[in-house]
Amino acid sequence: MRRQSDARQSTHSMTTTPAPSSPVSTGIVLAIAGAIAFSGKGVIIKLAYRYGVDAATFIMLRMLFALPFFWAGGRSAAPVPARNP
Repeated sequence: MRRQSDARQSTHSMTTTPAPSSPVSTGIVLAIAGAIAFSGKGVIIKLAYRYGVDAATFIMLRMLFALPFFWAGGRSAAPVPARNP
């Protein structure tokens, strides 16, 4: 028969804290995602041209797709302090 203190110890030993993510691992994941997205760009362009999308429309759609990412990156960045001459 288990004592109550043994039960508390076993449940406490089961809980683990997640390891903090390092900037290096975040950078590696972002680099891999960027490489995959860059390699898929040619395929998307060929499909768009096959269905009759002209260059101006495609560039507009690309910029509209990128806008939320630039907006989110700008919102999360720290403000740049003003320079005093």
